Amino acid sequence: MNTKTYLLHILSLALFLNFSCTSPKVGHQALDLNQVDLDFNVGYFYADALQEAKTNQEQRTSGVESDRTLQGASKVEVHKIYKAPYSAHKKYIGKGYKILNKNSGNNLSYLKDWEFNNVEMLQSPNENFMALCSNAHAFGKSQTEAFQNKFQNLVEFLTAQYGAPEVKKDAFLQEGTLYNWQLNDRLIALTYESDVLNSGHKSQPIAEFNYYMVHNAYLNIVRDDIIEGPWVML
Repeated sequence: MNTKTYLLHILSLALFLNFSCTSPKVGHQALDLNQVDLDFNVGYFYADALQEAKTNQEQRTSGVESDRTLQGASKVEVHKIYKAPYSAHKKYIGKGYKILNKNSGNNLSYLKDWEFNNVEMLQSPNENFMALCSNAHAFGKSQTEAFQNKFQNLVEFLTAQYGAPEVKKDAFLQEGTLYNWQLNDRLIALTYESDVLNSGHKSQPIAEFNYYMVHNAYLNIVRDDIIEGPWVML
């Protein structure tokens, strides 16, 4: 091995170790949404959660009980997404990563002072980052009132960063608003939805908001071709 090849090998190894040590993984540390770029490695982020789910499934199949759980998420589902999924001519357009059950009290992502209970992502067929969605929710009068203030503060924070958003009522949301910041390389968006949950003789207000980041190269696919999950709100 000549000197040049050796130095390139050492540099590649150093970069790999640095990436492995600093890149977040779901269930280990909350994801800073301000640090997500368009080269984000979706598969790496969910890798441990997927391995945990596989191990638990194998142990259940063999009758062995497991007491191991990831701190932030105990099960992640990966599913293929198709354009025109119910057509005979459906077309594979990517993978969706979704957390199915979250341990209460753990926030999986955050943006400055705002924390989110969940984080979903889309990955292209050639494993590029397509889009991210993080959501947070509130239940009851006191929570939803504080939640609305929290959401408005987030809108103001993003407006200070990116300028005034495009604001519109979305046809999909009954009591919701969509805020869009169209940037040169990505779309940043927020949706806010409120409703009333009727349970027995009691009614409780509920609210949810979603934070989105979508790679412009896949924006038309996410908006026009995906008909499931939180992506239909964009």
